[in-house]
Amino acid sequence: MSYIVLARRLRPQTLDDVIGQPLVTQAIKNALESNTLHPVYLLTGTRGVGKTTIARIIAKSLNCENGPTPCLKCDSCLMIQDGRYPDMYEIDAASRTKVEDTREILDQVQYMPQTGKKKVYLIDEVHMLSQHSFNALLKTLEEPPEHVQFVLATTEPEKIPKTILSRCLHFNLQPLSLPQIQEHIHNILSNDGIKYDTQATELIAEAADGSMRDALSLLDQCLAISPKHISESVTSSLLSTIPSAQVELLLKAVHARDIDEIESICNTLENNNIDFRTLLKQVSEKLINISIDQLRGKTSELTQLWPESYVQVLYRMLMQGMSDLEYSPSVKLGALMCLIRMAAFSPSNAKAPSPSPVTSTIPQTTKQPAVTSTQSKPSEDTQPIPSEWSEIVPKLGLSPMLKNLADHTTLADQTDTAWVLNLDSSHKHLLSDQGIKKLEEKIIAFLGTSIKLTIELCDKQSHTPAAIQEAQTNQNNDKARAELNNDPVLSQLLSEFNVSQEDVEVSAD
Repeated sequence: MSYIVLARRLRPQTLDDVIGQPLVTQAIKNALESNTLHPVYLLTGTRGVGKTTIARIIAKSLNCENGPTPCLKCDSCLMIQDGRYPDMYEIDAASRTKVEDTREILDQVQYMPQTGKKKVYLIDEVHMLSQHSFNALLKTLEEPPEHVQFVLATTEPEKIPKTILSRCLHFNLQPLSLPQIQEHIHNILSNDGIKYDTQATELIAEAADGSMRDALSLLDQCLAISPKHISESVTSSLLSTIPSAQVELLLKAVHARDIDEIESICNTLENNNIDFRTLLKQVSEKLINISIDQLRGKTSELTQLWPESYVQVLYRMLMQGMSDLEYSPSVKLGALMCLIRMAAFSPSNAKAPSPSPVTSTIPQTTKQPAVTSTQSKPSEDTQPIPSEWSEIVPKLGLSPMLKNLADHTTLADQTDTAWVLNLDSSHKHLLSDQGIKKLEEKIIAFLGTSIKLTIELCDKQSHTPAAIQEAQTNQNNDKARAELNNDPVLSQLLSEFNVSQEDVEVSAD
């Protein structure tokens, strides 16, 4: 028996099997159950989202001997499924655009079905019909015989005349999301007992760009190369994409200004026939993910390479580099120059602030109790001293709202069974019974012992974690700004791009 591709073998057979189109399938299911099916449906959407599949399911539902839900066992269901049902007409409008072809079809509409209950006409890529063909079709669509069901499908509904659109019930099928495609691939591979790398299936889902058919076609190609294991390396090579680890390695080389490593990676990619447009696209996607992680407070090796604002500068340089590729001597050289510019433009010490606690540069004016049984003594002078509460807050695993509350408090008193925090009265809007309770639970989990937490309002607090972080950020900004002002490469690039220092201001926060 010849091999049947996945897209055909796994084509959904009922409305419940259709993935990613819940509103459309529910509307059609309701119409079938109440016998109120519209005589002309228009299904639109990108390729591979289920237009033809839904049309065939409608045909099975109308002609199933045990309907309205297809039983998948009767002769009608099996023949429609195999594409040999005499009352199911699948017409490719792209190859039958002439009015003579349309009239030939319409001449047969008036006759009753040969074997089933209804004749179903699926006109695919209907936008390809000529204006004369649309005119010939118009009257039939307005008053179709009761024994006829029309389903029109197209990827370009804007090309269909409004007179035709007004006679159709229009459903726009949505592109499938990456998780939906990836989950379906996982189910297929698991059912067939095939091992897979999650990174590989993610690459397939991304390359499919919302089309399940494209995803299954790519999966067919991967299985042809490696039938027992869908690996990231094989998938990356097939799709001419770069493994995520290699993109991260490239970004680290950019940060380290390691030009030799950047050039070596580019040479390796060239030997593997990687499209350098794809390289810059993947690097830009990685920078977007880094920026999102930074704003969400997630820490990783990559989020510590540059400050949040500087990641935006690098992204802008990438966008400019991608637009300049068409003017480069070659795509590889253009991409390489873009990466070298990013490395040359990157200050070697412009790192993102560490998530670990910092020492305050603010003189301590009030007594700060320690978190152990031994009480710490306040400093007699204005030298910087550690702030234990600011060291604890990052380790509590707080949500953004709770951390905002904790960042504006100081630890005023502490015993083995009770803690008292002082909250700056200007931030009293952050205080709530639920917030105190949740913060208490976090502290208990951190200490491993039960305590009672009280938060009291007081005058302005100058030694809160937020104040300490602000001071450290200002210090880092001043240091980064001074380094950039003295960087000859920056001066050259600013002149090249015709921008001022303020336009690329680097912040350390």
